[in-house]
Amino acid sequence: MRSSSFQDGYEFFANRLLVTIFSAPNYCGTFNNAGAVMTVDESCRCAFVTLMPLADPPIRVSRNRNEIDIDEALEKALEDL
Repeated sequence: MRSSSFQDGYEFFANRLLVTIFSAPNYCGTFNNAGAVMTVDESCRCAFVTLMPLADPPIRVSRNRNEIDIDEALEKALEDL
């Protein structure tokens, strides 16, 4: 696995042997992309949860002004599943 930015949150490559996952929906408040989380069960079956960007994402700036805390947005997206 590796990380990059994709509109749908994840994308397969190499005949589905490689998957790229991007977990930050609405990256930097400008890309309007989905994020994704991949789960793997005991039988090694993979499933994806797509995290859609919120219409008005709650952005809270952390103490370090160069970082954005997206924990609340992620928690809300997971609650809506």
